[in-house]
Amino acid sequence: MKVDGIICEKFVGDKVNTADLKQTGTKYSWDTFETTYKEKINIWYNRETGIVRAYTNMAYFMEGSNFNPSDKVCEEGFYLLSDILDTNLFEATVSQFEYGHTFQVDQPPSQFITHHTGIPKYKMTSYNDDVGKVFKGKNKDLKIYDAGINLKNKVRKNENKQMLISKGYDSKSHYIRIELNCKNPEVLYAHRNITVSQLLSNEFRSLYHDDLLNTYSQVKKTAAFTLPDQKKSHTVQNIALCDLMNLYAQHGQDGYERMTRLIKSNSTLNNNDKKSRLKTLRDACRRLNKETPSPFDLIEYLKNPMLVLCCVFGYNILPLWNSPTNSFNHAF
Repeated sequence: MKVDGIICEKFVGDKVNTADLKQTGTKYSWDTFETTYKEKINIWYNRETGIVRAYTNMAYFMEGSNFNPSDKVCEEGFYLLSDILDTNLFEATVSQFEYGHTFQVDQPPSQFITHHTGIPKYKMTSYNDDVGKVFKGKNKDLKIYDAGINLKNKVRKNENKQMLISKGYDSKSHYIRIELNCKNPEVLYAHRNITVSQLLSNEFRSLYHDDLLNTYSQVKKTAAFTLPDQKKSHTVQNIALCDLMNLYAQHGQDGYERMTRLIKSNSTLNNNDKKSRLKTLRDACRRLNKETPSPFDLIEYLKNPMLVLCCVFGYNILPLWNSPTNSFNHAF
């Protein structure tokens, strides 16, 4: 897992080199610039306060994408940007950063993303027919999205496309990215004035790695309901019930509780009718298989760093379960 975007700022007074930048405008007392090297990084410089602010994504800056970046890409990017600005950005204070993990799955990502239905006390938003979901919290957001579509939309230059291919990217394969956006790292990690150097240290990597795991583990994932193997169980009623239970689950609802409430609130039925139908519903639901843990849970690929190491050597590693629709191939 790698740090993705970092927003940081540093007091430099008037000692900053902007000659190698392209000026893009002025906002109040801020002059805005962008780098002309490789991919763009936005730089703001406040003439009145002497503060320089950098909106960085070193994976894109150095390698043209955030697909399986090299281990030192962030450090190398900050060394280069420090040289361009003629100031040590490793001393800059971090105000926000993103940290995430991209891995390959063998089914369209929407089939997994749909089944991530919420985090308590977080606001969930979806975009582009479950291309991705964002769970917005007070101090951090969790994002899960189709990394393949994201790469196709963002990686335009031929040299960057070639670099993707050299890292093992296959445009016909399916990729998911899970990402933590730390909007207030000082509060999250109880540490004031976190510098870029500290953020990239092993101590802090361990902190936000655990934070990503803990936050993702809170996401509600739906169970998958299936019919028993016996042919006699595959009646029209059972097929319809199984499909309905999965549809409710995809929307974060308990199908059994929902249908129970509908029966109990039905004004046409008397009490005996309701008891009879509730028993029928109970018996029918007991005939369904409920897979636990959820086959849509991706936690093991965030937990196990060996998945990343194995992938580099091209091994087909540790399928999470035996179902052909839920097995994984590689992690990045």
